[in-house]
Amino acid sequence: AMKDLRLILNNNEKSKKPIGLEGISIERRAIINGGYSYHAQIKVYRPDGTRTKRNKTGATEMEARQKAYDFQQNHLIYKNGKYYLPEEKVEVKEITVAELIDSYIETLDVKDVSKFDYYGFKRRYVLNAGIGRTNSFPQIADLPVSKVGVEHVEQYKSSMLDAGYSPKTINEFKSFMSSVFKYAMKVDLVEKNYFSLVKGVRHEFEPPEFLLAEEAEELLEMAKGSSSEIFINLLVHSGIRFAEGRGLRWRDINIENGVINIRQQISKRSGSVPTTPKTKGSIRTVELNSRLPVFSMLLGLKVQQQQEQPDHSFDENRFVFSHPDGKPLSEQSHRKALEKIQQKLSFQKDKAWSYHTLRHTFVTLMLGAGIDIGIVSRMAGHSDVTVTYKYYSHAIPGEGKEPSTKFAEMIYSGGLEK
Repeated sequence: AMKDLRLILNNNEKSKKPIGLEGISIERRAIINGGYSYHAQIKVYRPDGTRTKRNKTGATEMEARQKAYDFQQNHLIYKNGKYYLPEEKVEVKEITVAELIDSYIETLDVKDVSKFDYYGFKRRYVLNAGIGRTNSFPQIADLPVSKVGVEHVEQYKSSMLDAGYSPKTINEFKSFMSSVFKYAMKVDLVEKNYFSLVKGVRHEFEPPEFLLAEEAEELLEMAKGSSSEIFINLLVHSGIRFAEGRGLRWRDINIENGVINIRQQISKRSGSVPTTPKTKGSIRTVELNSRLPVFSMLLGLKVQQQQEQPDHSFDENRFVFSHPDGKPLSEQSHRKALEKIQQKLSFQKDKAWSYHTLRHTFVTLMLGAGIDIGIVSRMAGHSDVTVTYKYYSHAIPGEGKEPSTKFAEMIYSGGLEK
């Protein structure tokens, strides 16, 4: 039961011993409208032993003392003749998967385009997982990282397969999340990385879709006079990426010498903001024959854009494929223009194809014509010639003839009949 303060005060006066009120001092202060207020100052100690104060106010001295005493009795810990503040209980909020992804991406020393890709993974497969689809994606965005288990990874695999995602896309996402949880292990947030423990989706390699030479020729013919004629011609003859074509400025093109410098790109994820190209090898110079029709087309476009300006001035920093105000054409406008031309073509492909197919066409036809794979790889801006060989080795003609001849000569002593 609470002790009566008056009894304690009387006992203090009689015995001169501090019983329950040690460490309390009272100060009287005048107030504006007359009269006084009373402030009780309580001497307390923090858990680490350092001294501090707490204050209580009352209209009378007795009220201030009572508040101070109540605070001592109900909120402080009496130990070794001193009153201590209790240990503060700090509630630690566990980091969620979405927060972990942000934290991981910000630690990376990578190009802006890579961060756009990673945030794209988070948006499509974590924040918006399964939106607009009938199958059930695991909802892990707000899940504490310690709660993620093998069942979530397996559910992701099956849900993405059911939704029609390619094995490549599924494995790329799994690889990304594996890196995220490897980081979580490094900073002691989880003990296991289930995204690395679960196997990826096995898939058979399929050569990239490309246009035959006669199909590419028909495309260029049908593109004549269209808004995308120059853009299509440029991609067919140079093999540059769709995003690299969108990011070209006039300063990057030497029309007279047939040279194109790839320095930046405008990707879907970056909107209309230029970013650094995909890989180190993507920053390159593409040398073409200056007599190609595309360069006379580019010259005509440059003159047209200059004449559109009131003072006929020209800014070399302007995007090549842009609106009159200099802003780059949107990805949607480029795609719609290609779709209109595709509807006029006499041929059909087994799969839907896009501007990126023109890049595959360039590499495949160049290799098919016997151009050295190292040269083609550099022109395409691949990070390494092994990338070119991995995806386009099927297009290199005659690779097996010489080895098979030598093998046969070892078996047939008389050699092959001529």
